[in-house]
Amino acid sequence: MSSLNTPPVIAGVTSLAIAKWLTFVTALLLLAPFTAEAISATALADTARVEWQWGVKIPLRDGVHLNANLYKPAGLKEPRPCLFTLTPYVSDSNHDRGMYFAAHGYPFLTVDVRGRGNSEGSFRPLIQEAKDGYDVVEWLAKQSYCNGKISVALFHDAKRRSALYVPVALQETPGTTR
Repeated sequence: MSSLNTPPVIAGVTSLAIAKWLTFVTALLLLAPFTAEAISATALADTARVEWQWGVKIPLRDGVHLNANLYKPAGLKEPRPCLFTLTPYVSDSNHDRGMYFAAHGYPFLTVDVRGRGNSEGSFRPLIQEAKDGYDVVEWLAKQSYCNGKISVALFHDAKRRSALYVPVALQETPGTTR
């Protein structure tokens, strides 16, 4: 016999669970029209102009492989200057930047630093980024989509540290500092 405090059960599911599920589905149906408007027309157009590849493996001198996401202009016919960023955060966090630069004609890589995201190795903040950044620049300069001109678009101290080793392909860009 059921107690008054026990919720009714239908096919093994409580009525409270069913009510929560119905509320969730109703909210999704009500919000769906607004979701489409939240994506700008520019962002949708950029998607058609960009080819991207997740899980690009970049070999380093010590055998470790860094994980990168590559964004290239769709239909790229000749090598172009490239940009990349090393990030201790998940490389997917730079998706918007990658889409922007690639849609405007520049290949862009967002690279997980050693030991973070899907990169191999052990993470030791600010210790290995300089040499790893050097190796990324050297690898990137050899890729078919890169004309050898590379800008390191970093959002922390690794750019300055990578520049200490002055990779051959690391070009000084007017208006920037090392």
